[in-house]
Amino acid sequence: MGRDRDVRGQQGFSLIELLVALLILGFVALGIASLFSHAQLTNASGYDYALLASEARRTIEALQGTPFIDPALADTAGTPRVWPAARKGFDVSYTVQDFEVHTWADMASVPMPIPADPADANFKQITVLVRSTSTFLSGRREFVATAVKIQG
Repeated sequence: MGRDRDVRGQQGFSLIELLVALLILGFVALGIASLFSHAQLTNASGYDYALLASEARRTIEALQGTPFIDPALADTAGTPRVWPAARKGFDVSYTVQDFEVHTWADMASVPMPIPADPADANFKQITVLVRSTSTFLSGRREFVATAVKIQG
C-alpha cells in the first residue's frame, strides 16, 4: 500500500504548477508577438522603398524616351517641375540641367562639365525626386535618382 501512495502522488501537476507554467508561456508569447509586429513594419518599409525606386526608374525612362529638344527637358534652372504622370501615392518632381561637352576627355578631367547655354547644350543631367504620400508608415520616404541624356 505504501508503494501505491508514492505512485499516486507523482501522477500529475498541481494547479499552481500549471498556472506558473502558463504565466511563463504567456510572457514568452508576448515577446514573440512584438517581434512579429516589428517584422511586419520592416517589411512594409522595404516594400515602400522598392516602390519608390520603381517609380523613379519609370519616370527616368519616360524622360529619357522624350526627344532631346522636347520642352519637358528644358533646363529648369534648379527649380523642380512636377511629373504629371506620377502614380497614385507618389509625388514626383524632376530637374534638368544643360551642359556642353566638347570631347569626352573633358568628362574624365572634371567631375561635371560647366553648365551651358541651352542653345549649345549637348548633354542633360536629369534628377528625379520621388516622395511617398503613404500615411501607413511614419517618417519621410524619399528616393533620388540621376541620369544623363546625350544629344543624338
